[in-house]
Amino acid sequence: MSGTGTSVHALRLGLLSQSPTLTRGRVKRCYRVTLTGMDERRTKELVLWFAMVLSMVVYAVITLLVPVKATGDQSELVAVLLVVAIGAVTASLQLKKLISDQWAAYIVALVLSESAALLGVILWFVAGSDVAYVLIGIGIAGLLLHFPKADG
Repeated sequence: MSGTGTSVHALRLGLLSQSPTLTRGRVKRCYRVTLTGMDERRTKELVLWFAMVLSMVVYAVITLLVPVKATGDQSELVAVLLVVAIGAVTASLQLKKLISDQWAAYIVALVLSESAALLGVILWFVAGSDVAYVLIGIGIAGLLLHFPKADG
């Protein structure tokens, strides 16, 4: 904490708990961050969400840095992967509502959204198509739709 005023304010809000400890014969104040169950769950969701977003950024960077020669006409493959990616994001929105365990539902929703971006990486390495960036964008859009809400 940057000052005692901040610590006192945080104590009043219930964000910190104070516990005295004995160090070399002197009482020392120790502050420990305490969060409610809702805050802990949201924190876990935010960490997981941010990690998934970063993985998709890595996918995009990989496709930018690894040159691939475009193969012949792959319009059928592009169309199929576009439909599957949009279907995965749509399914993630629906399954999140259907699964009763909130944590499992959140993980399933994020994984389905990330699968759209993975399809983009696959398309990039198989066909060298620029539509790979559209698929990665669909995956990122899916993740944005699953940003953790403050009130559960």
